[in-house]
Amino acid sequence: RSPITWRPQLLCLVHAPHPQSSESPEVAEMEARGLLALAHHLKEGRGLAIVASIVPRDTAPNAPSRLEQRAEAKSKLNWLCDNTNLTAFTDVVVSNEFETAMGVLVDTVGIGALRPNTIALSVSLPVGGARADELGIALRHARLGDKAVLLLCVSDGARLEWIDKLRDEYGKLNQGYIDVWWWAHDGALPLMIAHLLQMHASFHNSSVRIFMYLPEDRDSFREAVDKATIEAKLRNLLSMLRIATSHVEVVMTPPQSSFDEMEKAKTLNATISARVVPFKTHLVVTNLPPPRSSSRGSTEPRAFAQLLEHFCALLPPLLFVSGGESPISFDHGVSQVTSKSSI
Repeated sequence: RSPITWRPQLLCLVHAPHPQSSESPEVAEMEARGLLALAHHLKEGRGLAIVASIVPRDTAPNAPSRLEQRAEAKSKLNWLCDNTNLTAFTDVVVSNEFETAMGVLVDTVGIGALRPNTIALSVSLPVGGARADELGIALRHARLGDKAVLLLCVSDGARLEWIDKLRDEYGKLNQGYIDVWWWAHDGALPLMIAHLLQMHASFHNSSVRIFMYLPEDRDSFREAVDKATIEAKLRNLLSMLRIATSHVEVVMTPPQSSFDEMEKAKTLNATISARVVPFKTHLVVTNLPPPRSSSRGSTEPRAFAQLLEHFCALLPPLLFVSGGESPISFDHGVSQVTSKSSI
């Protein structure tokens, strides 16, 4: 899949708190608004967008019927779409079996033969318990369905309406930056998402800064000539793809093979924090860390949620992206940027 022609066809998964849980409906609504505002700025009314929610069945006495509960939830989704100017279809599944319902959405939702290729989610950190389990299930089904993933994480619930608080009197975002931290090098999706966001009128005042994160123990880095050469080749690649940037930097770090995943997340967090411009960096786009696995190979969603928390601490909103099982990559990917043979 080429980043030149690829465009996201979105399935936005809006979280629905359980009626008997202690989750705040206000925080859930702010999460949804932030996610759908992002979808609006990413899609600009073009292509497919479906907003869906898995609503837990209310089994309390005198609770509304399943059909009534579905109709109420769908009405709320339609209101959220109107409120964020997102043109989208809506769908609701009422079930207490989240994994089954998630599989149904990923495998069947769509308009005729047109199916979403990207699943978008949002979460307010810290997160734990059943919500972390649901996040892990959603990411696993996205991977199994070969879907790209957009995961919007905000480390402070009060800042979930980030996109509304950065506007000027004309509705545009104040001048600032969209920072792209390209560290996994397994696809071009972080670059493409930032490029698509910048094309929206609201982000015309924002410039894109690209940071290529290269540990010194990376094999491809050993083959490269020097940092300046890698930066020059990266600039040339971005120019060929017509991705406009105001800053390109290769960030080198000491070898991290002895660090565990949490330490790596903290190191990345510190590196990103050092380059964030306060009140100017609107959004950080970066690769989604691979979910942690147990010794039996199964995902540990609560440990993964903790990993995200360390990654996002004290940072602006982060948009984690993953290209799925079939990465959206350049023809020769990072080898064009870091390989000595292409110089």
